[in-house]
Amino acid sequence: MSNVGQHLLSGALSGFTSAIFLQPFDLLKTRLQQGDGALTSRKTGIMLRTAQDIAVRDGLVGLWRGTSATLVR
Repeated sequence: MSNVGQHLLSGALSGFTSAIFLQPFDLLKTRLQQGDGALTSRKTGIMLRTAQDIAVRDGLVGLWRGTSATLVR
């Protein structure tokens, strides 16, 4: 395999891996940004509660919702 091919394959695998591992955090960030904006110090567990709500409603696989669109891009 040529050096260019190795770099292309390495970049594709790197992008795939980061999309898979970081998707749950991106989903949580988006859900928190869609909230009412009233994040105060008394709501320190809001990120965990949001993750639990998603897991209860959509199952654990729900944390990877939207991953297919990211991988297609």
